[in-house]
Amino acid sequence: SLARDPQGRIFLDFTPRLFEKVLSHLRALRLAGPGEVPKLPCVEKELEGEFRKMVEFLGVNGIFFGAVAGPNLSMRPCDANITVSSDLKVLTKVSTVGHAAAVSVTQFPEQDEVMWKASVHRLVSWVGIGVISN
Repeated sequence: SLARDPQGRIFLDFTPRLFEKVLSHLRALRLAGPGEVPKLPCVEKELEGEFRKMVEFLGVNGIFFGAVAGPNLSMRPCDANITVSSDLKVLTKVSTVGHAAAVSVTQFPEQDEVMWKASVHRLVSWVGIGVISN
């Protein structure tokens, strides 16, 4: 849970010049043209540990320290309640009623840990995401 001030606003207790580097880089990524990769910010040697902890806390460490390599996850629907984009990456629930399920087309490689990310772009009521392994 994030710390809040007496008015309920989120309080981020980070070194301002380090937090500024995160904000500036995220802005540069947003403004970058197709195929353009902004240069990573330079952090003073004595502040590298604090910077790493901060970006891990914020959940953006993959942007600054490289993403964890993982499988190219493609999905297919299990019922007519979901449509899938032509690249098999974007799932859209067709109906606002009931559950919907999708499964991976690709088998995960045998390794100790697999990390993947899901983004919810529009939430009408609630969402549950689960992983079943055999």
